[in-house]
Amino acid sequence: MDIERRVPWREVEPLPDLNGTIEPLLKTVSILRDAWEDALCGASPEDVLAVRERRLRHHAIETGIIERLSVTTIRRLHQLITRHQPAYEARDNLGGIVKTCG
Repeated sequence: MDIERRVPWREVEPLPDLNGTIEPLLKTVSILRDAWEDALCGASPEDVLAVRERRLRHHAIETGIIERLSVTTIRRLHQLITRHQPAYEARDNLGGIVKTCG
């Protein structure tokens, strides 16, 4: 059963003035940034790379970037990524294993 839900239109209103100054909020951000930089300094390059890759993957999923990639685009990206590999093993469209050597 399809139920259509209508939301009445409301004019966009400006944001209310801040209750106080923004300085305490900015200090909080600075403290978090400093803590993040300290954590990065103590991490290995591999750990930093892994964290960044997870963050980018999470962002891509949340924003729908991955879902918008067509099959053709994904295949083309795979070709570009693997073309410099001397050998690889993959499955074709029928499920068969394909092996190549440089």
